[in-house]
Amino acid sequence: RLESFYGTYRSKCRRNLRLYEYSPLLSLDNLDDSAVVGYYQSGFFDNEDDTTSSVQENVIRSCIDTLVSKIASQKVRPFINTVNGTFRDMQIAKAAQDYFDAVYEEQNINKVVSDAWRDACIFDRGVIYINDKEKLVSRVMPWQVYVDPREYSYNRLTQLAWKQEQYPTTLLPFEVDKSLEYVTYYQYWDLNQGKRFHYIPELSRVEEEEWTSNALPFVFVHYTNPVKATSCQSIVDLLYGIQMEIDSLMTKIKDASQLCSPMQYFVPEGSNIKASKVSNR
Repeated sequence: RLESFYGTYRSKCRRNLRLYEYSPLLSLDNLDDSAVVGYYQSGFFDNEDDTTSSVQENVIRSCIDTLVSKIASQKVRPFINTVNGTFRDMQIAKAAQDYFDAVYEEQNINKVVSDAWRDACIFDRGVIYINDKEKLVSRVMPWQVYVDPREYSYNRLTQLAWKQEQYPTTLLPFEVDKSLEYVTYYQYWDLNQGKRFHYIPELSRVEEEEWTSNALPFVFVHYTNPVKATSCQSIVDLLYGIQMEIDSLMTKIKDASQLCSPMQYFVPEGSNIKASKVSNR
């Protein structure tokens, strides 16, 4: 049910990924290298067989990479201090500061947040998963996480589904049939039931465990806060028209230079204009 809300969003993610990577055959379905990024760079308007590939002028990627580099250069850290604390309070705050500095360094939090911010610029949202059991903070592909848009609008999420396609069975938290290399792995959290479910449709297998926390282990990062539901505009959406126009112009200029004869000027007789004085200036 949650996944059914995101059919259009998945199509948007596929389009935006192709524009950012400038590879028109990329797909979200395959996580292998069957469609290598950058191998097909013919562009979206270049359909001629007797001309060379169009010159690449990807303003979308240039803008996003510039924004991400600015965010990545800002190394953030939690700052813990006391207000009129005793000497013991100060020692506790110092120990906590050292602990969180070590955690941020070990988990490479700055890189995880920068990657999530890049996702937000491309897909309009980035997702960070906090695995308390394995003490791991990681970036999650945005099109794999589903929530109820109505709950999100009211700032109270009680359920979330995470669908990981082509998930290696070697990474599953429980034993499965070794004949399967990859499966579709669902994880579902329900705060009202206090449960977390693991589901593998290929095996019709469901695992259930208690979830005692009153919060979901995910953090959402948006390029701009959505006005309603979970959707907003990303950098790719804002620059889509400009990029299409640039691609069209670059293709026309390239085709004109390769298919047309050299430019000629026609001077009317009796105009007293010397042809030698006519130039492209």
